[in-house]
Amino acid sequence: MTADTVFSCLVVYTPAGQNFFCAEPATNCIDAFNLADVGRTDTGMLVVKPGETLSGVVTLTPETLA
Repeated sequence: MTADTVFSCLVVYTPAGQNFFCAEPATNCIDAFNLADVGRTDTGMLVVKPGETLSGVVTLTPETLA
């Protein structure tokens, strides 16, 4: 997996007792808005003004495990 730098965080979910996981590139960490509200500046939260856009590319390259 590769992702543009706009995706500064990687959220990984591993459900207990399951044989799978979920990996999601994200532009901010979990709970970024509440963390920023209490003064954290390292959440990755981006503010897009009305009329502005933000985009990024994520590339998934599947491989067969040997």
